[in-house]
Amino acid sequence: MKIKGGLFLVSALFIALPAVADDLKDDLVAKEKFAWQAWVDGDGEAYRNLLTEDAVFVVAGAGITTGREAVVADVNNNNCEIENLEFSDFKLRKLSPDIAVLTYNATSDTTCEGQRLPSAVYSTTVYVRQEGEWRTTSYQETALE
Repeated sequence: MKIKGGLFLVSALFIALPAVADDLKDDLVAKEKFAWQAWVDGDGEAYRNLLTEDAVFVVAGAGITTGREAVVADVNNNNCEIENLEFSDFKLRKLSPDIAVLTYNATSDTTCEGQRLPSAVYSTTVYVRQEGEWRTTSYQETALE
C-alpha cells in the first residue's frame, strides 16, 4: 500500500507541474505587458519595482541602459510615440527555481525623437526571483526587419 500511495503522490506532483509553469508564464506575461504600458506612459516609478538593481536593457534602435535608476530615468524621459502595440508567441523556460526566461515577438509603430524604431522585435527577458518577487535583470531586443 505504501508503494501505491507513493506512486500516486509522485504522479500527482508531475500532473501539477505544468499548471505551476502555466501560472508562472501568465504572471510573467502580465508583468511584461505592464512594463511595456509603463514605458508607453512614461511611468518610470511603475517600472522601478519590476527591475533588479543591476538590470541591463538593450533596445533595438535605441541602445543599452545599465542599472535600475538609469532604466527608470529613461522611462520617465520617454519621448516616444507608440501605436499599434501587439505581442505574440510567448514562451517560458524556467532555468532554475529562481531564474526564468520569457521570449516573445512584439510589434508596434514607434518613433522616438523623430527616429523610427524597428517595428518588429524578438524580445528576451531574463527574470530572477528576489525576496519572493520576479524581477527583470536583463531585457534584449533583436530587430526582425
